[in-house]
Amino acid sequence: MSLDDNEPLQANILLVTDKGEEADGLALFLEHHGMTVLRVYNVTECLELTRTHTVDVVLLDVKMPGMDLRVVFAELTQIAPAPLIILVNENDWATWTACAIAAGATAVNLPGDTSVKISDHAYLLTRIRARIAIGRWQAEQAASTVR
Repeated sequence: MSLDDNEPLQANILLVTDKGEEADGLALFLEHHGMTVLRVYNVTECLELTRTHTVDVVLLDVKMPGMDLRVVFAELTQIAPAPLIILVNENDWATWTACAIAAGATAVNLPGDTSVKISDHAYLLTRIRARIAIGRWQAEQAASTVR
């Protein structure tokens, strides 16, 4: 399973951040590439929306006030199917990614990838495409072993 870079990616993206203009720009960029972007401004709204909507990828700002990554990941991994999670921020990547992995996240970023900046739209699009392709491939492999 591969995704053509020129092919619009139909995916539901949940953008969880309290950042204004950066998030608006990212949402427009992703929508231009065929994605549906749902936007919430706090973790409570994130968890509510993931329970009521199909979400393929959660773009989670790691520095939102009052957020405990362990609690958020524990909640998100209980949702079936669990959405892929990509941490976004502007700095302190190694610390936040390590914390997320320690909290049980399995689909944070690609192995060795600890720096997805919310303002780096093209790189973030690449990460989203890669995570979705990997997730689809894993689902196909799981389905073929069941047969």
